[in-house]
Amino acid sequence: MEKQRDLDEMLQLTFTCSEKARLDFGPPATKDFLARLAFACCSRWGLVIEMLVEALTHGQQNGDEVCAKDHFDHAYPQINSEPAGYSPFSMSGYRDGFDHARMMELFSRT
Repeated sequence: MEKQRDLDEMLQLTFTCSEKARLDFGPPATKDFLARLAFACCSRWGLVIEMLVEALTHGQQNGDEVCAKDHFDHAYPQINSEPAGYSPFSMSGYRDGFDHARMMELFSRT
């Protein structure tokens, strides 16, 4: 999914969903963040949407006005049963720290 066209579509999706949630998505709207989102969701559109819903809901429940990477750090373990604090959104070297085959297996269980 990390082709430029896919990243552009994902950026549009994130802004659309954030607008509906009344959260500003401007700060995390970087190429690095989008690459992390695609990676965290194993390049699956359905998982991207599920992650967005979970992260944006968390932001709304906190009363936040701006979407933050922390919302995705919270959403990631909620969706795939990983321990809190273990997330590609905040981990440096995230590509080496996560196994896509294992991630897909975890996503399949939920």
